[in-house]
Amino acid sequence: MNKTVVIDRVTGHIVSPRAAAALAFLVGLLLAPCSQAAEWSLGPEIRTGGRYEDNPRLREGGDEDEITGGYLDLAAVAERRSDTSTFQIRPRLYFDRYDDSDEDSDDQYLDTVWRTRGQRSTFDFRGNISNQQVRRGETSEVDFAESELDEEDQSTSGRIDRRRDRLRWRVRPQYEYDLSQRTKIGVGAEYVDVDYNNEELGEASDYSNATGRLFIERELSQKNRARLTGFASAYDSSDVNNDSKSFGGALSFERDVTETFSWYASGGAAWTEVEAGDNNEIDENQTSFLFSSGVKREWERTRLQAEASRSLDPSGTGFLKTRDGVRVNLRHQFRPRWTGDLGVYAFRDEDVDDVVEVNKRDYARILTRLSWQMTPEWFIEGSYTYTYQDYDDTPGDADSNAVALGIAYRPVRLRWSR
Repeated sequence: MNKTVVIDRVTGHIVSPRAAAALAFLVGLLLAPCSQAAEWSLGPEIRTGGRYEDNPRLREGGDEDEITGGYLDLAAVAERRSDTSTFQIRPRLYFDRYDDSDEDSDDQYLDTVWRTRGQRSTFDFRGNISNQQVRRGETSEVDFAESELDEEDQSTSGRIDRRRDRLRWRVRPQYEYDLSQRTKIGVGAEYVDVDYNNEELGEASDYSNATGRLFIERELSQKNRARLTGFASAYDSSDVNNDSKSFGGALSFERDVTETFSWYASGGAAWTEVEAGDNNEIDENQTSFLFSSGVKREWERTRLQAEASRSLDPSGTGFLKTRDGVRVNLRHQFRPRWTGDLGVYAFRDEDVDDVVEVNKRDYARILTRLSWQMTPEWFIEGSYTYTYQDYDDTPGDADSNAVALGIAYRPVRLRWSR
């Protein structure tokens, strides 16, 4: 099927019309006039340094390539706050330059959050656009999202052995209405679209995934909340003629034990119909049991966040997958200016259907990081990352060691009112 594309004259990357429309919409939100008095803030975030990695493509069988080079990470966060609304937008540019030019990358990001509040209702919109090299776009991050602008991308496939570009954009609107002081209902949707500049069957197939959900939440007490959610989703990948539909529900419970300690648990199931192939030769119905359980705890100088989950996610392989994962992040302030991080993320990906086996893999990443605050605005950061990956359909396994040392500039944001 032919596609109409737009070429970015600055970067030379392919931009789909849908992504261009989404970008125009996000920028329009920032430029939209508003009569309310509001406080604005603006602040840059700059990081640069050197990096070494002994197997950046996670290749197996002794075909590893070492790389040494530098990176530059440029971002700016603009925020507008009024009595009834909040708007944030963050453009970001990331550059890698190595002794092997084939590993160089120029990645672009645009993230936004827009929230408005009425007397009994809340509307929340989140949008993300990324244009990345696959080596960064198809590997999974260790850290939990730390700000409203951050996004946890569960759609990664780990297929990074070849160079290609990935354009991904996501929109997620949600509306909530308070039925009473303790009960609210809501409706939400999420649409994700991914385009590769060089598709390859089983590794990089363009796809889209649309999800709609309805929920009702009840505040059981001052510290306890319960939510019942129903959802439906549609996954489409034209490269393999895959048209998968899922329906399901989940019940979740949250408890704030103290101001510094909380936990949550959720359980549910999804029924999925997979139809793929030129003549729909793949026709499978599967039931997947889903869950998530996590804890957040803070001490005087230490913060812990941990989660175990099973999720149903799209993938660039052209087929849906289930992911059983465990993630742990630990941050400790050794001294007023010294901070350390330890992150672990390990998971097992499986195919939803029993016919095609392209998603089965084990993955683990361990990150250690140390930061020294030289001044209120300048930081020196050093990190070590270990990554392991093993595909069932590929002989052997792969691992990688990476070290980085850099400097970061994060000044206090400029603020003004208008």
